[in-house]
Amino acid sequence: MQPVGRVLWTMGIPVIISMILQACYNIVDTMFVSRMPDMDGLVHTGEYAMEVFAHPLAQVFGLSEQTEILCARAMRIIAPGFIFAGINISSQGIFQALEKGNYSLYVSLLRLVVVVLPLAYLFSLMSKAEYIIWFAFSIAEAVAMIVAVVLLRRTNT
Repeated sequence: MQPVGRVLWTMGIPVIISMILQACYNIVDTMFVSRMPDMDGLVHTGEYAMEVFAHPLAQVFGLSEQTEILCARAMRIIAPGFIFAGINISSQGIFQALEKGNYSLYVSLLRLVVVVLPLAYLFSLMSKAEYIIWFAFSIAEAVAMIVAVVLLRRTNT
């Protein structure tokens, strides 16, 4: 058994690096989005980048070959769900700004617990579970997005 401090550092460093990279991405993304008349190009660029860089990103963490293949596959399957996640996260911020924190909580619970966990469990029981299970994330984000749009429309009326 390893000391807790060492485990925290071992597990924490990749998380810290990913958070820094995500923050840099958000800054650059904001600059591009604010100047882009058409969002389709950005969405397709992000999806293409995830397709091209899935294996190099997985290699950063020093995984075994089999785990690296699974990780790259998961990134490719989950990536299209980022579109829905962006809408969900934005709507959660809007709800909080409009003093509708309970709506924000509903969307958060849907996307992170209520839909994804049962789906992941059901998918894990199927054949090819190592492939199918990753669709639970995109499906949960899509369901939460539909609910978020309905709640946003309710807020406007």
